[in-house]
Amino acid sequence: ELFVKDAMKRNQKDISRLQNMLEDASSKTNHEIRSLKQLRDHLKDRKYKVDTNLQRSLERRKMRNSRPGRELTVDAPEQELTTQTDLLAATSSDLGAQINQVEQQIRNLEGMSNTLQRDIAGKKTVSNIEERVAHMGMEAPRAAEPLYHDQPNLHVPEWRTYTLQNCGQALDLQRQSKEMRRQALSISKKARSEEKEQHHLVQAAMKHRINEVQSLKADLAAHGQLVAQEIAELMNTRRTLEQEIRAKLPHLNRAAERYASRLQRPPGEKKADQVEFALVEQYHQLQKVMKEMEDKLAKVKSRLHVLQKTKVDLKRNYYDKAKGIK
Repeated sequence: ELFVKDAMKRNQKDISRLQNMLEDASSKTNHEIRSLKQLRDHLKDRKYKVDTNLQRSLERRKMRNSRPGRELTVDAPEQELTTQTDLLAATSSDLGAQINQVEQQIRNLEGMSNTLQRDIAGKKTVSNIEERVAHMGMEAPRAAEPLYHDQPNLHVPEWRTYTLQNCGQALDLQRQSKEMRRQALSISKKARSEEKEQHHLVQAAMKHRINEVQSLKADLAAHGQLVAQEIAELMNTRRTLEQEIRAKLPHLNRAAERYASRLQRPPGEKKADQVEFALVEQYHQLQKVMKEMEDKLAKVKSRLHVLQKTKVDLKRNYYDKAKGIK
């Protein structure tokens, strides 16, 4: 009887010790489950923000692609936006993979928690049975009945070993979870830093480009004013030349008519006298002046054509810059 009581006492202590180990493992496992769920929610929130920023970056690139044709250059803002888009897309993909890993680990821990709870429940049941057995009193003697022992199942581990294995597996999962949380938070922090840095690069490139375009607009406007001023001056010059040519033309025609009229003199009177020499000299002089003015007028018209085309190009370029900067 003393041997039985001593064995039952030791058994109760083992059960109590293992039960405490299981409850501690269960508590820590549940703590890891809660921590991982918080991490999962954090990662989902981060992914939502990253996806929002990614969509905004794509919209900005799409908007810049609507610039006029001459403004569609792969400039610094376009390069930085492309880098930002690629970075955000990679971060979103990494966060999605991390969320899947965390959710899988949560399922593993929840399965482990259920296993531990079943083991705890079993230990409580055994403890209650052993306690009732320990308090059973001696009854009146009666014929002893033979004891039958079931053949042990060699595939089921000894109950202490099974509990220790469960606690060991729970500890391994807890360590994996802690490392997973550490890595995820570290990666998330690094990603935020890279996103912030890239955002500053994009904003700086956009600001520089805006200032650059504003400066180009001012130059175009100033150049356009100079061209308009030169066009106005050439228009006045053209009008003056046309007036002078029209004014010289009657004198030239009159000199030609005078010369032709003197050719109608009788043959005996057709002499190259001073009048004829003067008429010829006047005609040639007027003709030379007319030729010089016509040549000058042609140059003025040619220059006007070039300037008017330049004015149109400057105006289009100015409006393209204005549209692009919006």
